[in-house]
Amino acid sequence: MILFFRTPSKSVIATEIDHKPSQDEINELCWLYGDATLEDAQQLQGFYVGPRREMITPWSTNAVEITQNMSLNGISRIEDFIDAKSNQVDVMGLQATLYLNGQECDIREIQMLRPRDIEKIEYHDAPSGKYAKDKLVVNFITKQYR
Repeated sequence: MILFFRTPSKSVIATEIDHKPSQDEINELCWLYGDATLEDAQQLQGFYVGPRREMITPWSTNAVEITQNMSLNGISRIEDFIDAKSNQVDVMGLQATLYLNGQECDIREIQMLRPRDIEKIEYHDAPSGKYAKDKLVVNFITKQYR
């Protein structure tokens, strides 16, 4: 079964679990996901951006390991999805600031990028220097064509 948790910044964390969780397990997951709330739906309405069904992200692997360390058993996958119509990006309850080649931008600019044009993606969970004002930074670096 898949449970959907909505975070305060309106992203959705999908959690694959092999049993109906107890209320205590739900409360622990809500806490882990930054005060998220469990959605009372088996399917979400709207358009969300996240990993493909076939692709388990490294983030998911780490998140599942955290739940195992919390003695939450039966969870096989956790993925974060953002509302494609929102300008906010949430990573485990923290609002991320988006940058494109070091310049602050919004999600629409990132969505217009072609995957082949991205050289690398920098993730700063303890930003310093020019990013010191932000709690979390995702900087998309594009290829420079000559």
